[in-house]
Amino acid sequence: MNTLRRRFILSHTLPLLLVTPLMALVLIYVLERQILLINLSTQLERQATVLAEVLQDSPDLWSEAGLAQSFVNRFSRHLTANLSLLRPDGTILASSDTGEARPSASGSSEVNVELLQLGKRQVMVNYSQNPGEEIVEVIVPVFQPGGVVGAIHLTQRLGPVYPRFQRLRTFVFWALLPGLFLGVLIGLVLAHFVEAPMQELSQQIGRMASGDALVALPEPQPTELRTLVRTFNSLVDRLQTLEASRRQLVANLVHEIGRPLGALRSAVDALQGGAGAAPERRKALLAGVDTELQHLEQLLEELAEVYARKENELRRLQLRSTRLTDWLGTVLAPWEEAARRKGISWQVHQPASLPTVTIDPVRLGQALGNLLSNAVKYTPPGGAIAVIVHSERDMVNIQVRDTGPGIPSAEQDRIFEPFYRWPSEHHYQPGMGLGLAIAREWVRAHGGQIQVESTPGHGSTFTISLPLT
Repeated sequence: MNTLRRRFILSHTLPLLLVTPLMALVLIYVLERQILLINLSTQLERQATVLAEVLQDSPDLWSEAGLAQSFVNRFSRHLTANLSLLRPDGTILASSDTGEARPSASGSSEVNVELLQLGKRQVMVNYSQNPGEEIVEVIVPVFQPGGVVGAIHLTQRLGPVYPRFQRLRTFVFWALLPGLFLGVLIGLVLAHFVEAPMQELSQQIGRMASGDALVALPEPQPTELRTLVRTFNSLVDRLQTLEASRRQLVANLVHEIGRPLGALRSAVDALQGGAGAAPERRKALLAGVDTELQHLEQLLEELAEVYARKENELRRLQLRSTRLTDWLGTVLAPWEEAARRKGISWQVHQPASLPTVTIDPVRLGQALGNLLSNAVKYTPPGGAIAVIVHSERDMVNIQVRDTGPGIPSAEQDRIFEPFYRWPSEHHYQPGMGLGLAIAREWVRAHGGQIQVESTPGHGSTFTISLPLT
């Protein structure tokens, strides 16, 4: 019983093995005791009633034993039961059973004389431990103008009827046996349908452990298995996403590290080739080397930010009371200059007075700076960037709106994933795809949220919402 299939079969068939015999016994008991015996008793009572009606017009018969015996002999030939005529005191006047010498003869029960004299009918079933020895008795009083003059007593042994009971039991057995086998067969089939998806799931988990390619499984019908397979498919989708992110990371690293390394190699070769002899040339080469080194340092900082443990973010925040007006002026100034150098219109809309908030000005400035960097990077010359700040009751919203290419709705949830860069029809833009992921983590660390609204061809709007308390 160490497999799910065997346990399922046992749980399905064991109740059948226990319940089916009990059902058979109950069914046989009901058919024999409650149907056949009652029908037999009713039939005997009807016969006794007819005979009682016949004897109501024969007053002399009850005073002469010979006439009574003659009546019994004549009518008993048409009956399967033993026929007896009883006196009002319960003694036998005449009987078709020659061995019956008293009311209790032949295994019959004692006649209730009191009920007989009151004119009450009596139906009795005498059970026996020996099959076929049970007796059904019916006593019907005979009335004449003077009252009860006697009774018709019919006695039917079940011996002749017993073969009918045996056939009934055999029929019930053979009727229930196919149902039992059918239940076992259904249990086998259901066990297969339950075991098949479990085996497939187990095989897929084995492939996962071996590092093979993962494939989503079709969802089975049972709710529990469907939930389990759906969870596994979600895991597969997550692992595939992580694998795609890993490959994208490698590709981005190769590009982002290879480009500055190539520039550094070119500068080194130029200096070794004598370009350093000219002071202006040497100064320009060293400035280029410094720029590329700064790019590499920024790349390393972004990677460190992404892989920092989230549970330490709040501890790493250097929170202090900060006037938003002064802080925004410091953060926006360099990006305004970068936008104007690229020929982009720059606008800032903010109230004359903004509240003071408790933030980490450096980390939150990095988050806003990443949004502004993307706006400058993706907005073409001649476009426009607008920064809109407004405060509500308990929130302050900072919007960065640009006229860049926009982001398709299907990609708007994924752009915040690390290393994800949505395919654009425009020229390649350098970067690791980490800026938005870092911005979201720092905004969330402040208890806020970041949202995007974008329409392809009409630009994008990123909104940072921060609580004032």
